[in-house]
Amino acid sequence: MDYLYQGSKIHVALPVDFASINKSKVTFEDKSGNQRVDFENKSDARQFLSWLTSQK
Repeated sequence: MDYLYQGSKIHVALPVDFASINKSKVTFEDKSGNQRVDFENKSDARQFLSWLTSQK
């Protein structure tokens, strides 16, 4: 599953086992391993985390 952010795709291999947010960075662990994504601001990071946790 992909999330489009500012023209770039963030690939997420479900299921997501863990996700956390720190300022504008989101760290998550999915089927392919650990990933950290840096966003422009906190709002974008929270929006991605919300999308990420809603995926099944």
